Amino acid sequence: MLSIDARPSDSIAIALRTKAPIFVNEKLLQPPPGEGESETEETPRRELTDEEKAEQLRRFLERLNPEDFGKFQL
Repeated sequence: MLSIDARPSDSIAIALRTKAPIFVNEKLLQPPPGEGESETEETPRRELTDEEKAEQLRRFLERLNPEDFGKFQL
């Protein structure tokens, strides 16, 4: 495994072009408290399949804008 220090936008672009896996902390894909599903809902949450996780990540990446990453200076 090769680890590269790069801006998120560059990292995603490189991974997509090289068909490399993208690893992300699952907490980043969860809606912030107060958004999305109600926290008082008592139905147990099932574990997502790998396909569902990949689809969730794909939808998240499609919604990203370059402005979401802010301005980086070297």
